[in-house]
Amino acid sequence: MDAQHARRLRHYLGLAYPMAVCGDGVSFTACHPDLPGCSVAGARLPELYAKLEAARRDWLTARLLGGQSVPPPNAHLAERGPRRGTTQPLDGPRGRVAQ
Repeated sequence: MDAQHARRLRHYLGLAYPMAVCGDGVSFTACHPDLPGCSVAGARLPELYAKLEAARRDWLTARLLGGQSVPPPNAHLAERGPRRGTTQPLDGPRGRVAQ
């Protein structure tokens, strides 16, 4: 990995990607919803977190070395559109503050 890829990898590793964890008390799975296919399974949560960090590093490295784009954190939320009950900026004259 050249210096530019290493710098970009450090940048993405420094970002706070959300994770989803599911379990039944016996085993657990975890993933980063923004990084498709970046998921792991484990029997204990500390082990799971360590495995997910290693998987994220491998996922990001493969994408960067392959010249592919890396989605920003929370990109999976933007794809769904606005949720009910959230405020969105209004476009047009009604959305402007009267001067």
